[in-house]
Amino acid sequence: GVTQTPNPRTRRRFPAAVSGHALRREIVATALTNRAVNVAGVTGLFRLTEETGVPLTGVVRAHAVARAVFDVDRLWDAVRPLDNRVPATTQVELRTEATRLAERAARWLLRLPELTAAEPAPLGDLTDRFAAPVAAVRAGLPSWLLGAEATAQAERTVRLQRAGVPEALAEEVAAAPLLPAALDLALVAERTGAPIGLAGRVHQAVAERLALVPLRELVVALPRDRRWPAMARASLRDDLAAEQAALTAEVLGGRSGDAEEAGELVARWVSGWDGTQQRAAAQLIDIAAGDRQELAELLVAVRTLRGLRRRA
Repeated sequence: GVTQTPNPRTRRRFPAAVSGHALRREIVATALTNRAVNVAGVTGLFRLTEETGVPLTGVVRAHAVARAVFDVDRLWDAVRPLDNRVPATTQVELRTEATRLAERAARWLLRLPELTAAEPAPLGDLTDRFAAPVAAVRAGLPSWLLGAEATAQAERTVRLQRAGVPEALAEEVAAAPLLPAALDLALVAERTGAPIGLAGRVHQAVAERLALVPLRELVVALPRDRRWPAMARASLRDDLAAEQAALTAEVLGGRSGDAEEAGELVARWVSGWDGTQQRAAAQLIDIAAGDRQELAELLVAVRTLRGLRRRA
């Protein structure tokens, strides 16, 4: 379970009194509900329930784990001291990124059987499983980014700083849209035994080689003004991320040691492509080069990406 009260200082000063309090469960439920609604918004948890089919209790659990793993509550609370110091629109942007990070991470976590089972795993166990890899990705990500993605992240950081956001917070918020990939990288590291840093660099090198960054931007640009288009967009984005993670694991499977460079590993993987894989990669780059693509073309792109996996 989660031990949480409205005031963490009270919990630290009186741990025995808090854990033995007659209304402990009610206090925890109230604190969790208030924080979840604050971060997710009035309809956020309901929307996740509708889109995933998971009961509300499971969605709340996933949201709590997501906030703990990504330290979203700290990110959310860091905005309050900026009152009257930065434009209100900037504060809204900062909190919107915190909301989106928690939502996307919760959506990913809801795919785990141990979270949605009839007897789900303790939240603390899931938090412990992912907290360290996510922290490592957060620390290393700025140095792993390549090409246009590195430029865009740097430009957004500078823009937020010019608006008055402290440097550390600006850097963290600028990277927030990329952080959900840390969950995929955690599983890739588990399955391949690769260091999280190497997995992260290979993940970026694969994206650069296959033009996955502009492809992802095309997916993000799809309309989401109605329920079904929004669900299709979210599903396509998740599928794209899953395929990138699967290819990252495949590339890491060809390493002879953990000291190899990510670029060398990807180049070796590419050199082993057959004709079908070469055509698939060319088709991906062609689709990603478009200014705008419809859902049908992007569905083909994800199917094409899946075709790059090594045949058994």
